[in-house]
Amino acid sequence: MTVTTGDGKRVRLVAAALDLEALGLRLPLIDSLLPSSYGLGVGELRMGYLSQNLDDARRQRLAALLPTGPQVPEGVQTGPYLELDALFGGVRHPFGLGTGAPPAPSLTATTADGAAAGAGAAATAWWAANRTFGPVQLVRIGAGYAEGRVHLLVDASVSAGGVELATRGLGVELPLKTPRTPVFHLDGLGLGLDRPPITVAGEFVRYKQEPDSKYALALGGEAVVGTPAVSVTALGFYAQPKDSADPSLFVFGVLDLKEKAIGPPMFRVQALAAGFGYHSVVRTPTITEVSSFPFVTMLDGQQSPNDPLGALDKLLGTGGAEAWVTPSRNGIWLAAGLRAQVYEQVDVSAVAVAQFGDDFVVGLYGRAQAAFPKGSTTPWAQLAVDLRAEYRRSTDTLAIDAVVADGSFILDPACNLRGALAVRLWFGDSAHPGDFIATVGGYHPRFRAPGHYPRVRRLGFDWSVGSGVHVTGNCYAALAPHAFMAGLNASLSGDWGPASVHASVYADALIEWDPLYFDVDWGGSIRAEAGPFSLELSADGRVWGPPVGGRARFKIGWWTVHVDFGSDSGGATVLSADAFRRQMLPAGDGKVVHLAALRGLLPSASGKGGHAAEVWTAARGGFRFGVRTAVPAASVTVNGTEVGPQPSKALHIRPMADDGATPPAYNSCLVVGLTVGGKQVAVNTAGDDESWQAAATSVGVPAALWGAGAQSRSEPGLIDGYATGVEVFSPTRVHTEPTVLPEQAFTVKRFAVDLPSPQDPSSFPPQDRKSGDPSPLKVVADDITSPASARRRTGLLAGLAHRATPIPGFSCPPDAGLQAFARNCADYLDAEPQLVEGTKRT
Repeated sequence: MTVTTGDGKRVRLVAAALDLEALGLRLPLIDSLLPSSYGLGVGELRMGYLSQNLDDARRQRLAALLPTGPQVPEGVQTGPYLELDALFGGVRHPFGLGTGAPPAPSLTATTADGAAAGAGAAATAWWAANRTFGPVQLVRIGAGYAEGRVHLLVDASVSAGGVELATRGLGVELPLKTPRTPVFHLDGLGLGLDRPPITVAGEFVRYKQEPDSKYALALGGEAVVGTPAVSVTALGFYAQPKDSADPSLFVFGVLDLKEKAIGPPMFRVQALAAGFGYHSVVRTPTITEVSSFPFVTMLDGQQSPNDPLGALDKLLGTGGAEAWVTPSRNGIWLAAGLRAQVYEQVDVSAVAVAQFGDDFVVGLYGRAQAAFPKGSTTPWAQLAVDLRAEYRRSTDTLAIDAVVADGSFILDPACNLRGALAVRLWFGDSAHPGDFIATVGGYHPRFRAPGHYPRVRRLGFDWSVGSGVHVTGNCYAALAPHAFMAGLNASLSGDWGPASVHASVYADALIEWDPLYFDVDWGGSIRAEAGPFSLELSADGRVWGPPVGGRARFKIGWWTVHVDFGSDSGGATVLSADAFRRQMLPAGDGKVVHLAALRGLLPSASGKGGHAAEVWTAARGGFRFGVRTAVPAASVTVNGTEVGPQPSKALHIRPMADDGATPPAYNSCLVVGLTVGGKQVAVNTAGDDESWQAAATSVGVPAALWGAGAQSRSEPGLIDGYATGVEVFSPTRVHTEPTVLPEQAFTVKRFAVDLPSPQDPSSFPPQDRKSGDPSPLKVVADDITSPASARRRTGLLAGLAHRATPIPGFSCPPDAGLQAFARNCADYLDAEPQLVEGTKRT
């Protein structure tokens, strides 16, 4: 309808009403918390649209024109609105909600997108209410539609005696097909207690799920319990998959000791943290993300007390941010951390996380910071360093990073510090086995770092002293498998209008070994200007070796002097084959190719490894030996079987090539022969229980020795694709299924045996062994292998095989002579046997 007020304003008003009281609709949770005398419920719901804003005078004129028609609630401005009759204590309390009404502050935390969490939240419109009915405060009301149901929701709180219970998304869902069977709806609960000396604040919510989510239900919450001495902050999350699989959950808590720190002054613990996750995985932070990692920020107490779910929302990536913790069917993780103060000066916050499942990851993440003097409003130095140390099994790599955080300075807040360090260790199953790098501030300017080496910022400072004076400085150092490098540079500039001064110094050193080589650049200059006049003094040079040589340049104004000395080339000396063998390889054949038993030697073994002439006595199963070579092998064969590496390639010897020339290619093959009983054995033969197993071992080798390219002092350290040895395994023991013997196989047959009377070995007379007589061990070994003993063994086996009651599964093997047993009989005796004259063998 269109109504004209007394001042000529035409107001278009459209309205409709829905009697909710007739449906018996009540608010289940709040109604159950209050006495029945309160009679809490809802009455009529009116919806409308207003075309003009109304002041109080126009609102009164409009009400007079429509005494029995739809009314416009107070506070409603232009646009759609709702008017609801709330029932409290049997009395109707009408109030309106309009889109133009100013928003009321919410007592409960909201998700990052500003909407209440929960199913259907994306289709819910909210209106601020900010109304109070006794102990109940109504914060906002929402209405929406999702999956065939109309949602009527409220955010409200109940306060009594210092305790506040807040709801998020409390209400009903009305199925359109069966509106008389409403469904209870609740998105979250908040609890607050302010009864000194104890305070409690917490909230538990149902997180909304995307349409394609794998989880039917997701719940999360955080609670803080505080006292003047200590406080506990704990957050948790639970998700139930739609496929009824095991749920995903995690818990993380922090115990803040506040004024009750424990430990000696050198290391006082101020907070402890612990957590675990089941069927979930943690996204570990990069070095730039450590300061914002929620586990670290919770230790530092950085979460806002007005946003109890802030840390949980960050962990779960609510609002579109990348999640830190995500469900994973096979993931399990543990976390532990602390905040401590070292010597009352350095504050340290660190969290260790270990993850198991599809991958094994263990890491330490944290920050150390200090100010000198501590607590001063004008410190003369402040330093903050973020640290990340992580081992990941899938890449078999250890990575350590540290970076100077923003805000660090020394002497003056304008003297900013910067820089980083990095350490990488690549182990056997990584993409670059055997390689490593440790750097503070980067690399030599002419060093071409491989792609897998970390790039770090120079360690240095920038200082704007004032009055046109600026000072800057940088330094670095790095250790690689074949080289060490270090350097620095510093500069000072001053500009005072027509006069200026610029000074700088630098030095860069590169030292390599295998073969030894050094290269040092240095220099410095100072330039002064005053109007049209200028003067420059500079010196720079380079020193290299061996052979040692270098050049230098000195400049004073327009006068320049060049000085050359020593070798005129910065390249390395070309080595002959003999010189390369003497200088670059270990002395002695046993060190160039080294043979060693790795496992399975028997106690009587005499071989120590290193020489093929030594004899080992080994167990039949579980024996393993290795061959190591100082010269990389392009191919490895054992008894003619290729065992790696694949594919094989030629080997180059870089020190034997001219400077700038490509080294010639050589065929480097490691050949291993293996015989047992004088016969070659099968190697890597599938399906053969007697086959030995062999595998080449491979790690990166120095490019300075074995690189294929022309010699270059900036070449990275290691190259892959060559074998440095081989490991060989004996056949494993074959264990057959046990044979079950029938009862009939066990019979008793009595017979007499003529044995000598037992005697104390100490009573035996000394053995009078003549020169040339065989040793007792020899006598025993000969008796074991004698034809007479062989006949007796054969007769015994034949008797067992042809007895009246056959033994199932037993056959009579031919007598093997027990040659090996006879040779090794000493291994089965504690001492050399005593042979007594006149003893009758039986």
